[in-house]
Amino acid sequence: MCFNFTVIIGEIANFAAYAYAPAILVTPLGALSIIFSAVLAHFILKERLHIFGMLGCALCVVGSTTIVLHAPKERHIESVKQVWHLATEPGFLVYFWVVLAVVAVIIFQYVPRYGQTHLVVYIGICSLMGSLTVC
Repeated sequence: MCFNFTVIIGEIANFAAYAYAPAILVTPLGALSIIFSAVLAHFILKERLHIFGMLGCALCVVGSTTIVLHAPKERHIESVKQVWHLATEPGFLVYFWVVLAVVAVIIFQYVPRYGQTHLVVYIGICSLMGSLTVC
């Protein structure tokens, strides 16, 4: 019961952070909760963090830091029409379709061959699809 209460409080605080800071800053910092969970699991649950867990934590730190340091200035969006206009710009549409094509190739060509042995295949899929939400 206590755990559920703390998760709810944490999510409320995370949601409230969006009122005080741009989403481009809040979202990557929220991803750092993975690292705290891994550290707490090590000490409280006596779980062992393997090499892929350490690699995942390192990628979270590097990715979050990179996004926060290079965050663009926030645009003030005042209507849904503005969002639609930005989403239909030629540059974004080309990027969107290139990302979808690359992800499809990775899923259908590389996951069956290398998915069981190479973690970078899944990291690539997640990173590419995640990049669509940052643009």
